Amino acid sequence: MKKLLSIMLVAIMLFAVAMPAVAAEEAEGTVIEPAKDMAVYYANDLTGQTLPVIDGTINPGEYGNVITIAEPVPMAETWPEYGYVIDLESTRQRSGQIEFYFAYDETSMYIAFKEYGAKYEDGNTAYNDFQSRSNYGFAYGFQLDDMTNYLSHGVTYGGGCWNKNFTFSDGKLSNFSSTEVAPDQFYSELFVHKYKADEASLPEDERTLWVYGDVLSASNQNASAQYIMEVEMRLDKQQVIEVFNSVAYTEYAECPNAMYFMMSANVFRLLADGTTATPLGGHNRYLVTDISKYNDAQKTKFYMDYGMLPGSPSQILPALIVFDKQDAPIMIPADKVETEPEETEPEVTEPEVTEAPTNENPTEAPEIEAPAAEGGCGSSVALAGIALVAALSTCTAFVAKKKED
Repeated sequence: MKKLLSIMLVAIMLFAVAMPAVAAEEAEGTVIEPAKDMAVYYANDLTGQTLPVIDGTINPGEYGNVITIAEPVPMAETWPEYGYVIDLESTRQRSGQIEFYFAYDETSMYIAFKEYGAKYEDGNTAYNDFQSRSNYGFAYGFQLDDMTNYLSHGVTYGGGCWNKNFTFSDGKLSNFSSTEVAPDQFYSELFVHKYKADEASLPEDERTLWVYGDVLSASNQNASAQYIMEVEMRLDKQQVIEVFNSVAYTEYAECPNAMYFMMSANVFRLLADGTTATPLGGHNRYLVTDISKYNDAQKTKFYMDYGMLPGSPSQILPALIVFDKQDAPIMIPADKVETEPEETEPEVTEPEVTEAPTNENPTEAPEIEAPAAEGGCGSSVALAGIALVAALSTCTAFVAKKKED
């Protein structure tokens, strides 16, 4: 009997010790490796340093390292294929060089880019020889085990129209669901500045400006000469993940330390008389990887764990931007921890004590001897039984909690 009790007590103690370890593992999240061939960029840590001023001007050293992409990846000419099919033989117009910057501190992520409008020397006198604008599309993915789930925002600084709300892609390459997420709910700050390239050395107040302002109030004008476009954004980590949770049906407790990101820049070139024409425009992608060399079986093998389902026609991967140190693990954050209601002991009401009526002629009850407990451990066995029931109850509650999570 004593041996049985010892085994039971040891099991209870081990169970009690194991529970915090499981909870700690869940609270930390899950480590994930970047997908095969995926471009990975590490943002610059600005903690404790002078933070960027979101004013539409990218100053030297303001964000740290720069990622320069001289040539975009050309996409197909028609919808929906231009969203995910590469056309390396395309002769459509391409946008110019773009410089990207990524940085972070404890509470915010910073994204900035500078686009140099392209100049064309094809001898086509029916058109201006420069790019008038790009229609930008940004994709932000925070579900690191599914790169096909991302918030998308399209904006035009130069055509008089842009998307007021974000859309959401849950793996539907040709169909994006509309959302109620407005730009000022996602961006804590966003400022744009588009000016004449030849005047870059002049003070801002002396430049020819075509676009200047924040995400909601910026003007929309096509450039009438070769331009430079500067865009600066600040994203609040907690605000962003709450917005993403609301549309992706995720329940992350905090923002992951990385995100999937890519940008499209659809080119417009005006006719010589200044009117808009699109036949020479092209669809271009930045910060993507070409995976058109892989067949369906290979793509399934390499990318199914990242949300790309078998048979997906996608020929591109987004880049992975890591807002952490280079030796830090890339983490899928744990789900939100449900707050357990505080346990309160039920109030026990003592029964009212009343005297039993006396019997003038009591009859004595026969004496019955209780059987002796074998080995003298009857009370100990009862205590062990209560402990086991309590342990099993705890185990049942823990399993139920895990299923709920």
